[in-house]
Amino acid sequence: MILIVIASSPVTDNLYEQGIETALNLADAEIEVSVLIEGEFLNCVEVNPQCTGAKKLGQCKLYEVSVYSQSKVDLAFVRAIDTANLQQQASKIVVF
Repeated sequence: MILIVIASSPVTDNLYEQGIETALNLADAEIEVSVLIEGEFLNCVEVNPQCTGAKKLGQCKLYEVSVYSQSKVDLAFVRAIDTANLQQQASKIVVF
């Protein structure tokens, strides 16, 4: 499984968009992929679950990409998980 970590701020740059697109492209190619949100991206989603970054992240539902975070957020498709365990399961980790 490839783990895409999205930690960049959706307010100051668009690097997070590249992370989402990478996850969607991998899923479209039928490669097992999951997304972990953390850092500034997670902070933004916690403050405003309707922010543009959260809406774009919602595309992962269409491709059945699992989305995780360290803490509970107000998005039904994001599951809180022990990130250390998730990282151990990944064969590759890519950070955006």
